[in-house]
Amino acid sequence: MARSKTKTVIFRCAGIVVLAGLAWVGSRAGHYMARGGWFQGETVRGKVARGLQAAPERTASAPVKAADVASVVRRLQAIAKGSPNLLIDFEAGAQIDAILAKLSAGELAAVFDGLDSGAARRDYNMRALILKVGVAWVVLDPTAAMTAAAGKSTAMGGDYSSNIFGEWAADAPEAAFAWLNGEDFPASLEKMKDELRSSALFNLAERDFDVAKAEFLKMGDEKQGWQSGSRASVLRYWGSMYLDDPGMRDQLVEFAKSTGKPDDYARLNDALLREWKQEDPLGMLEYLQGLKDYLESDAVPAEKRQEVDASAVNAAIYREYTGQAMEWWMSRYSQSTETPQRMREAIGYWIHQRPAEMEQWFAEQPESPQRDAMSAAAAITYTGNGKFQEAAKRVGEISDATMKQSAVERLNYVWSQQDAKAAAEWRGR
Repeated sequence: MARSKTKTVIFRCAGIVVLAGLAWVGSRAGHYMARGGWFQGETVRGKVARGLQAAPERTASAPVKAADVASVVRRLQAIAKGSPNLLIDFEAGAQIDAILAKLSAGELAAVFDGLDSGAARRDYNMRALILKVGVAWVVLDPTAAMTAAAGKSTAMGGDYSSNIFGEWAADAPEAAFAWLNGEDFPASLEKMKDELRSSALFNLAERDFDVAKAEFLKMGDEKQGWQSGSRASVLRYWGSMYLDDPGMRDQLVEFAKSTGKPDDYARLNDALLREWKQEDPLGMLEYLQGLKDYLESDAVPAEKRQEVDASAVNAAIYREYTGQAMEWWMSRYSQSTETPQRMREAIGYWIHQRPAEMEQWFAEQPESPQRDAMSAAAAITYTGNGKFQEAAKRVGEISDATMKQSAVERLNYVWSQQDAKAAAEWRGR
């Protein structure tokens, strides 16, 4: 893969700064137009909110008549089916909002139950309709609405719940978070709490950053990586959304530094740097200088430094600053037998994208505990890809006897399942 001129500029100018700072390179969550709530705010959220102005008049649940509910369900389904795209069909949305605004909590519950979630798996408009009904209902009876949403279908219950809560929080964050953090929150949804909170935080930062920060700090660490409902998912979204907004970006950076969790700052930078525009190398360099200073300070606890630095190399390899990145890594950890998860991910990416470059790097490295650990990690990736000869080469260059024996056993087991004769020939060498 050829490097662009701008990459070369950064490569020559940034030096070790790039390496230290590239700890946090990740992909854009995108969706810039959602930033101000444009899509949801104008098509779903805004119209539902306007339609719900009469909500106080319908909080008392009137008797629910099955025939009336069936009639409403048919009318709503007909409108949804007749719309080319319910999310951006203002006229159809207004018709639905007008119907929902007249229903009591009990009636909305019956309508929600009457909508076919099976059909919604195949029909985007039906999914949008279910969400609109849920958003109308949650204002009147949050616990019942959210519990029903979670159980709407095994495949999509989580999506319904998080989206409905996100819409409610966008319109009425005080009420939504009061319920989420209050005593009425159902125990049955406890495992979904962070996912619900994260869905509300995505677009809240710009509208009320103080509330967004306070709610973010309540999120736990149970969910790891970038999965939905994790701290990382929120930071990744915020980082990508505010990359081109220096004022908001600076506020986010300072907040991420202050949470007391080094991973938060790493994750935010992962989103910021992976999408930093290549045509702005000097801006990126300036930002990286700040990251370098942070890394070299005592802000990152000693027990977290290798893990955080592994993120640097992961990012560098992704952005093709591999040579300097690996030199930097080995200067710090050549005597370590530990290879953090992000480093193993980096090796896997390196193998997939530029295997010859990786093998050349190994060929140029003197023996060391870290080289052994990385060879073992590379062998695992090769084995998983069915490239047993390449894995055997990596295993053969491990000098530590204990580590080598373990790598041999792993490779032999998998290889023997796939090609017993070839595996036996390898063992006999």
